[in-house]
Amino acid sequence: MEFLKETLEILANQNILVKGIRMDKGFFDEDNFAYLEEQGIEYICKAKLTSNMKKVIKYLDDQERWQPLSNHYAAAEITLPLPKWSKARRFVFIRETQEPKVSGEQLNFDLKTFDYQVIITSSDEYNPEEVWHQYNKRCNIENKIDELKVGLGFEKMSQAELDRNIAFMWLKVLSYNILNWFRLVLLDGKDSRAEVPTIRRKILNVPGNIVGNDRYRHIKLAPNPWLQKVLKNAKEKLQEFLCTQAWVAVSSG
Repeated sequence: MEFLKETLEILANQNILVKGIRMDKGFFDEDNFAYLEEQGIEYICKAKLTSNMKKVIKYLDDQERWQPLSNHYAAAEITLPLPKWSKARRFVFIRETQEPKVSGEQLNFDLKTFDYQVIITSSDEYNPEEVWHQYNKRCNIENKIDELKVGLGFEKMSQAELDRNIAFMWLKVLSYNILNWFRLVLLDGKDSRAEVPTIRRKILNVPGNIVGNDRYRHIKLAPNPWLQKVLKNAKEKLQEFLCTQAWVAVSSG
């Protein structure tokens, strides 16, 4: 809970008003929920699939409480206190039907299997499906964090001094923002959604040979029609971007 308190205090000192928070199951603890309730902050948190939760799922099955959301998903909700909790809280359950697996040459349609997600929330504004979608918005943030780790080694602290590590971290943040600008402004279609390792592999780290002699030495790349098209398009977009910025600067002046 100390981490949660410290984070909220830092945001408060920056005059950032926190109205709601999404948390993963690492924060699933009544002390955290009680603190947020005292602060008037709504929360949506992934719950741990404990033995108690499995008993609740069995109860929902027995009572046929599931409401279909689609061919593969169903939702249910219940308000209850967990053992040793001081009060009841709202839980949303999401059930996903798994596709039948092929065993040898036979496909078994009789035995259905399910995956479950459990979410706890203090909000009564959203129905179960909306609670689920609200929680899943945090997945995009996790994807960005994973991209920072895989693409730029954001989690690695290679320097002995704290100040140097902080400087390296900000260089990585700057690099990430430049790469974001590059793909959003200069690339088209699915290429604009490519992650950092893909951009590095397909566009930035392109193998080539140093050829020529004396003063005329240059890099020769292997024929790559796709890369030629991407770079030609990027040059045109860059020219368009620079012209637009120049027009804005002149107009603003």
